[in-house]
Parts: sequence; C-alpha cells; structure tokens
Amino acid sequence: MSGPKTRQRFAALIKNGDGAAAVEFALVSIPLFWMLMGTLEFGAMSLVQTSLDSAVAEVGRDIRTGTAQTTGLTKTDLEAAICDNLNDILSLECAGNLFLDVDRYDSFANVNSGTPVANGAMDAGQIGYTPGGANEVILVRAYYQWEVFTPLFGAVFANMQDGKRLVVSSMMFRNEPF
Repeated sequence: MSGPKTRQRFAALIKNGDGAAAVEFALVSIPLFWMLMGTLEFGAMSLVQTSLDSAVAEVGRDIRTGTAQTTGLTKTDLEAAICDNLNDILSLECAGNLFLDVDRYDSFANVNSGTPVANGAMDAGQIGYTPGGANEVILVRAYYQWEVFTPLFGAVFANMQDGKRLVVSSMMFRNEPF
C-alpha cells in the first residue's frame, strides 16, 4: 500500500509550507501562556506579601502604642483592619484564609518563631491573641493562605498540603510605656 504515489504525496505534504506559522504558534503558545500566567501569579503573590507586611506594620503600631489595648480592639477588629489593607489592591477572601497571631514574651530571647502549621495545614489551636501591657515583648504574625491557580506551578509555589501558599508577615517589638 505504500507505493510510489503515497510517498510522493507524503513528500509534497512535507514540502508544503502553508499553515506552518499557525502550527509553530500552536506549539509555542501553550508554554508561553503558561509561563506568562505563572509570572502574573508570582507578581500577585508578591503584592499580597507586600500588602500583608504593610498591614502588620499598621496593626503592630496599634498594639505597640497601646491603642489596641486601651480602646478595646479585639482580634477580630485587627483581622478586619488587615483584610481591609489587603483588599486595597486585590480582592481577597479573608474568611478562612487570614490568621492573626499576637503573642507576649518575657524577653526577645524567648520568642518562638515557628509557624502554626501541622501536617501541612494551619493549626488554629496554636494561634492566640495576647497584646500584652506596657514594656512587654510582643510578636505579631499574620498568615494568609494564597490559592495557587496556575496549573503545574502548585508544585513550585505551594508550601501547604492542600496546594496553597502560606504567606507570612511578622513584626516583633517592645510595647511602649502607655
């Protein structure tokens, strides 16, 4: 069945350049768009990190100066302030993804810098809210679980068991004498 005519037709098809650009674009476009989406997601994660750092600095200032303690700001109030700061640029789902941990320590040397993650998932039992009093050492940490949406980049970006990226921001200070 593979006679001379079949070979001639196959050779003519190979030599024909019609549609070559479309085929080449189809081969190159998938990895190109995949890398473009990964780059955009990395940029969005970096923006969330920067926004979270800024929000923690603002909330930390409220705690350090005693504003949170003297005005009765609760953990929920401070989480809402962080969420508002995060949502200034991107629309993020804070419920179930944002965690605030405020701990008091006797000295800077005694600070526990571990994350409240157990078996690749957030362990809410390790998260507390103790803003402390005047001249006490405080560690404020905020955690945001970013949903990785770019296919195949989850293995690169994700650091949680469920394929999410845990974005962490922390601030340590001694409260002012309020």
